[in-house]
Amino acid sequence: MGTETEQVIKQKASIAEIEGLDMRLHALNKDLQNKADRQSLQSQVDFINEGLLGVSKELVLKAGIKEICSLIDQKCSTAEIQEELNYCKQ
Repeated sequence: MGTETEQVIKQKASIAEIEGLDMRLHALNKDLQNKADRQSLQSQVDFINEGLLGVSKELVLKAGIKEICSLIDQKCSTAEIQEELNYCKQ
């Protein structure tokens, strides 16, 4: 019976092992508390999507570089304006 008791005592965790496990459990608990829950994460995703939608709407409203170049190409030259002014004076 003495050897059986000694074997059971040897299998028990030491105080240092228990304290180590306790520290690991506290660290895991802290990590879990700091993680975002599903609702919080979804609200952040919705906020970002709304911002992106606003930016995309603004970009659609702004003229593209090709449109600006086309407008510059279509503008009247100084000579053309002078010619029209001379025609109007006659």
